[in-house]
Amino acid sequence: MQQLAATALGSLHLVYQGRVASQEAHAAAALEGRLSMSVPVAAASASALLSMSESRDGCQVLAESATLMATLTQALSGAAPVVIPCLATLANLLRLDCGVKDALTAGIVPALHRIISTSRRSSDALKLSLQALWNLSNSHEGKVAVVEEGLLRTLSKKVEAGTEEVKRLAAGCIMSLAINKEGKIASDVCVVPLIDLALANRGPHGEPGSLKDAILALKAAAEYPPTRKIIERHARSINKDPAHLISEISTPMFDSEPWPASLRYVNQFKAQIA
Repeated sequence: MQQLAATALGSLHLVYQGRVASQEAHAAAALEGRLSMSVPVAAASASALLSMSESRDGCQVLAESATLMATLTQALSGAAPVVIPCLATLANLLRLDCGVKDALTAGIVPALHRIISTSRRSSDALKLSLQALWNLSNSHEGKVAVVEEGLLRTLSKKVEAGTEEVKRLAAGCIMSLAINKEGKIASDVCVVPLIDLALANRGPHGEPGSLKDAILALKAAAEYPPTRKIIERHARSINKDPAHLISEISTPMFDSEPWPASLRYVNQFKAQIA
């Protein structure tokens, strides 16, 4: 009965009137309380929270909870049917910087690191974890925590050996982390895989998102002189012009489309690739 009730709430959350009614009934708190129950009930409750988080107004409703981010983070150690919707909900909430400090306090960075390190290379858990990490890394506190966790080396391995979507997401994470000084310094281990990713996706048959994210990550990392020297050294070793390699994209910092149509935190930037 509780599983079916949670499923019905999830359907209601897909329309605005349903989200308003759910907020008035404090349904989010009830769903949060079911995340520690049996797997079928917890999975249905997590899916209902996910459907609420797929709109801006729904994220604002969920952000009213002082404990939800911690509860979702703790649920990441559960069964896969619960973990997947919890990861997706976290990614949506972190897109709006909701509850970043609560998630960090609850240990979201080590939890994401564990999933990224151990998941199958094409799994939904891996891709959702990378998306959540990317969104988390768009905040200052998230950047600091992710770099201190030593995740850049793990991200470098995903750029080197993941599926195309995994490589794109990992490159996006590196791009966000390389914006601040500590990220630029630590991103030296990512230089060679990023260059290889960019070169592999040039031309009509390449993946534009992977090319864009890889080059923007290199441009951010190249602002740190020692890292720039690594880029230049590797580029020359493969007979490429270093300046041209890291200057292929000219793009505005943010797009101007309304959320959720905006791809600001999905592909990070809109760009025309030469």
